[in-house]
Amino acid sequence: MATERRTRRRRLLRRITRYAFAAIAAGVVGLLAWCLIPLHSSNPRIEARSDTQYWLLANGHRIAYSRVDARDAVVAKAPIVFVHGGPGAYVHSSTIATLGALADGGRDVYFYDQAGSGLSDRLPHPLDHSFPGNVEDLLEIVTKKIGAPRVVLIGQSFGGRLAAAFAIAHPELIERLVLCAPAAIEPVLYDADGENAALAAYPIPPGLVFTLPPGFAARAPGLWSGLPVRAVLAVILARACNVKLMSDLEADGVMNDLAVERLEHLSCDPANVPLGQGGAGFYASVSGGRCPTRCDGRANMSGMHAPVLVLHGQCDPIVSYAEAYEYAALFPSAEYRPIPGAGHVVWWDEPESVVAQIAEFLEGATSASAP
Repeated sequence: MATERRTRRRRLLRRITRYAFAAIAAGVVGLLAWCLIPLHSSNPRIEARSDTQYWLLANGHRIAYSRVDARDAVVAKAPIVFVHGGPGAYVHSSTIATLGALADGGRDVYFYDQAGSGLSDRLPHPLDHSFPGNVEDLLEIVTKKIGAPRVVLIGQSFGGRLAAAFAIAHPELIERLVLCAPAAIEPVLYDADGENAALAAYPIPPGLVFTLPPGFAARAPGLWSGLPVRAVLAVILARACNVKLMSDLEADGVMNDLAVERLEHLSCDPANVPLGQGGAGFYASVSGGRCPTRCDGRANMSGMHAPVLVLHGQCDPIVSYAEAYEYAALFPSAEYRPIPGAGHVVWWDEPESVVAQIAEFLEGATSASAP
């Protein structure tokens, strides 16, 4: 009798095991089938502006740009090149409208979309994007396409990190450097307790108060949170296998949908946020900040003596005071200026103030200072 009971239990266990494996297999097959269903964006894709032009780089990639000509220039001045954020973001027409006013100071102003974003070409493979690749593209743009002996770079967020890295590598090409809410210098350094070393090195000065956009802490998701399963799998395959599960059109649609949900967090007042224009680049975002070799330029920042202005919104939820101020501390001729009432994209909330301060900086002397 006991042997018969054990036999029945073994048979039951085998049956349950078979059913469990069958259910798991069905679930995996169903998930994979679900991941094969293309995603569709409800947001329109970016379209070329009437002033859009293209540079063909030596690597075969087309880079889209717009140029605002210098106004009333008596003497030729170093042109301004705007370096947008991201990676994977793009030049918004509102940025051209606002910062294009700097042409009133007698300088040509260039706005270009980094490779894989905006109106520029998408690259064949995800890992074709890299941080050093973005620096090399900018070098060719400055020296070959614009052909200026020196330029003024204005970098926003990730573009600030990129512009700073370019200035460190090629200080002879920089007349002045403006960093707007520059993304943290990478790699981030940590102390013995595992804390961000910059936070201890550069504490917020007394009297300087930072706030978050209304409701940010309660609803702000991470960059990749909320992605459809197919898009998550696309990120994994892009980084691990250098293949595109989704086409650029489909993937960019996902990125633009994500951007629409996130834009309000980049301003102190959501009413100041412009409507998205559909230029985000998914694979540029996945790999555009990738640095295959060590990219820490801190040791060489002291060799870049051109004047530097760091602008940082006091309502910025993305870049901390310490992260922004580290640039001002390490560049020898740098000045940090907090912008009250401004978020991560400082000119959305305070356009007149930001343009006036940049224009003043470009024409005057500056010295290192701290609040």
